[in-house]
Amino acid sequence: KMNHPNQKITPRVPVILKESKSFVSFVKNFMLRHCLFPPSKKAFVAVSGGMDSMAFLFIIASIAELTKGCLEKIEVLHFNHGTREGNKAEESLVKKVCDSLGLECHVLRPEKALSNLSNFEHSAREERFLAFDSFLEKGDFLYTAHHIDDSFEWSLLQQMRSSEAVSSLGMPLVAGKRVKPLMCLTRAQISSFAKRSKIPYRSDPSNKDERFERNFIRHTIIPSLRVRWPQYLKHYSYRSNSLARGLG
Repeated sequence: KMNHPNQKITPRVPVILKESKSFVSFVKNFMLRHCLFPPSKKAFVAVSGGMDSMAFLFIIASIAELTKGCLEKIEVLHFNHGTREGNKAEESLVKKVCDSLGLECHVLRPEKALSNLSNFEHSAREERFLAFDSFLEKGDFLYTAHHIDDSFEWSLLQQMRSSEAVSSLGMPLVAGKRVKPLMCLTRAQISSFAKRSKIPYRSDPSNKDERFERNFIRHTIIPSLRVRWPQYLKHYSYRSNSLARGLG
């Protein structure tokens, strides 16, 4: 599914800075507060073509305009697994947007077929990040678009899989050179920004496939939690941060 299919892709950073400067500044200040800018001032951004990563691409490009001394170089990494029909269109969209923003885009492909593996999701993620990490040099960071909802879903999943307290905290803000600057935002906030800024993106139909554990939690478990306890993400964030400090 293509969102905003008829929209002409043009450089939108100046427009976004004008219309959503407070939103972009909020993420920028979060990054400054938690030292999320790379020492080398160069970052690679993992972009799938979905809403979260496409929104983040525009956000980080806007932040680079505001913080010339903190982030001087951005390059995009897109991994095309070639396992479904929409992969080609996602690759095309990411390249077009990168061209419009003046960013270099590296398109990567798997070295072996993964589609028939029973643990495809895990294997694909491992291969993807192994390829991404190969681009990083000393002082560089790899940015991903994971947000608070992603961390909460991961926390629930780990609580079903593991008895370790640390694994139930959710996703770490920083893991080596892998950094998640959107961990200050919810999916709803990112969606609102994408809609308001007319960010083009493509929806991955496999994200609705509840055979995958994360999708089952996202589409079956969490909607009921949201109705019963609307502040669940707020409490999760405070509780996890408090527990993380206690665990060191």
